[in-house]
Formats: sequence, structure tokens, C-alpha cells
Amino acid sequence: MVTAAPAQAALLAGRNIRRLRTPATVFGAVVIPLVFFIGFSAVLGRMLEYRGLDAAQYLTPAIVVQAGMFTAMSAGFAVSSDVAERVIVRFRTMSVGWTAILAGRLAADGLRVVGSVLVVTLAGMVAGFRFHGTALDAAGFVALAVLFTLVLATGAAALGAGSDDPESVNALLQIPYLPLIMLSSAFVPVAAFPGWLEPVIRNSPVTAVVEALRGLADAEPGTPALPAALTWLAVLGLLFVVLFQRSLRTAMVPK
Repeated sequence: MVTAAPAQAALLAGRNIRRLRTPATVFGAVVIPLVFFIGFSAVLGRMLEYRGLDAAQYLTPAIVVQAGMFTAMSAGFAVSSDVAERVIVRFRTMSVGWTAILAGRLAADGLRVVGSVLVVTLAGMVAGFRFHGTALDAAGFVALAVLFTLVLATGAAALGAGSDDPESVNALLQIPYLPLIMLSSAFVPVAAFPGWLEPVIRNSPVTAVVEALRGLADAEPGTPALPAALTWLAVLGLLFVVLFQRSLRTAMVPK
């Protein structure tokens, strides 16, 4: 029996990664981000350029964040499916720890979002997106996008661990998606929102991450939005880990 947490996590990561090799996964990780990039570029491109913004430079980080959110939602569906199929209960009989289950899930989600980030970034480069800083800035761009996804995936997994109905979990995860992405500077500059709404937009976690990604791509000195983004991710990550542990403890009890 495998008892060491790192070995357990590696085995579960391998299992979850093998399950990614489906047409649906490829469609979600590659095709959908490309469709959104092309669609938003066509719809918002001229408006952004009218405001003096480079559409490709502005939209690429936004689509990267959006792809990360879709990847995170898939984590909730996957964990809920394991609960419904009694896989989680079987993990209990094998003395598999919650940290190994979470790490195995996040390894697969991290790999998936790296693929999405690369696809969106390459598409953005074709349209004119560029990294204006060093290779370290570009690496930070990818790392922040992956970290953002893994934090949200932990939250989605916590919700999934508390339910044996994957479809309901998927539907519930759609509810916060639109407010989070629309009430942010992902697709529209903060100044374009009504004045009373600007503080909400400016202090949104999605705004913080998107602006940090733009700062890394543009090589802004100090990347002003990065501390806020990392603070948001640290707080949310801690909260979601606690929620996942509690939800999984309940799911691992045989019924």
C-alpha cells in the first residue's frame, strides 16, 4: 500500500492527467480560448483602440484569466464525479490523505491551464501581443496565470467534494463566473464603468490578477498590481484549502 503523501499525490496526478486525454479536454483547453480571443477581439478591438489601447496587448491577459476560470470550474466537476462514483470513499479505505488528493487534482489542472495559456499567448502574438520585458517577466506571467487557476480550482474542488451531483456543481460554478469576469477590468478599462462602480472594479481579485499580468507583459516597473494579486490569491488559497479539507472529510465517510 502506498502511504507516503508525495507518492500518493504522484499516483493521483498520473490518474487525473491520463483522464485529460479526451476530445472534450482538448476542446475546452484549446478551442474555446481561441474562440473567445477571436470573438472579443472582433467585438471590442475598435473600442479599445479608440481609447488608445492596443487590443491584443489588452485582451490577451484577459483571455488567459478567463481560460484559467474555465479550467478551475472543470476541477469542481471532476471531484464531484469522484464523489458520485464512490472513488473518494475508496480513497479512505486506502488511507489516502486529503493533501495527496488535492495535489493530484491540481497537478492535472496546472498542466491543462499551461496548455491554454500557451495557446492564448501564441494567438495573441499573431495579433500583436508582445512581452516587452525579460524572460523572467514572461515566466512570471505564466506562473501567475497558473497560480490564479490553481487557487480557483481549489475552491471549485471544495464545492465538488461536498456534492455527488457533478451537473449541479457545474451549474453553481457558473453563477460567480459572470460577475467576477464582467465586474473587472478584464475586457473594459476601469474608467469606462460608472463612477460609483469603479471602487468595486478596482478592488476586484480578477482586476488585480489581470492588471498584474498586463504589468508583467508590459514590463511595468515594480508591476504595481502584483502585490494586490498575490495578496488576494494567498487569502483565497488559504480559505479554499480549509474548505476543501472539511468538504472532503465529509465525502470520505461511507454512507
